[in-house]
Amino acid sequence: MHVALLGSEQDPQIQHIAKALHQNNTPFYFANTQHFGSTWKISYDPDFDDGLIHFNSPSLCDQPRVTFSNTQAAYWHEYLPGIPLKVPSDNAKNDASADAQTQGDRPHDGESTLLENAGWVDQERASTLLCWFSYSDIKWVNSIDAVRSHQCKPYQSRIAGKLGAHIPYTFVGNAAEVASQFCNNMRDVIYKPVRGGRTAQFVNKQPNMRPLLNALLGEHPVTFQKYIAGVNVRSYVLGNDVLSVQIDSSELDYRNDDN
Repeated sequence: MHVALLGSEQDPQIQHIAKALHQNNTPFYFANTQHFGSTWKISYDPDFDDGLIHFNSPSLCDQPRVTFSNTQAAYWHEYLPGIPLKVPSDNAKNDASADAQTQGDRPHDGESTLLENAGWVDQERASTLLCWFSYSDIKWVNSIDAVRSHQCKPYQSRIAGKLGAHIPYTFVGNAAEVASQFCNNMRDVIYKPVRGGRTAQFVNKQPNMRPLLNALLGEHPVTFQKYIAGVNVRSYVLGNDVLSVQIDSSELDYRNDDN
């Protein structure tokens, strides 16, 4: 039976696990979601409750196809969004604009339709992949439920708080009035993403922050948190074991430390 590696085959962590599986004579395959539909595809039969993963290249798998039921485990490293649809060239846009005006439509209808179609395609891709992600006979590390939980940092904080961790005062959202009150009530405040993907930064407090907060929160929600001085600790849960490591750094967020 095979082990699936979800992520880019060029990623160092994926390569590390692939090497370990190869040394253990365990067959595996790569599944880069960014190339789903081009280098690999899925066919699923809900009545039979099984599916096939089809590969276009032997570099991804030693077999041309592998069934869901023949995949014993899957390592979820990274879900990469699909490559966006091609945007028309300027000449094509001008031609489309002229055609639209001739037909009495708005000039940007073509571009709007392209964006709408791209969103619909992403939904279709995600729903198809969900047939595989939710296949109960595969041991996912981590499962899609755990991944979704991880993507919502405030939910993770609430769970940690219920388990006894001391969580600093926190604001999550995009309501500028409440965010302004929160920042004014705290001496030192940091801000960071709700989901992740960016590092934590100090809030540069000013006498009148409302316009800045309006601009920032007008783009996307943010997590604001009371700054607590201390050390950087990274913890990993491995089954029933918890591994915690202290990371020495003078930076607010150790990921910004070049040393």
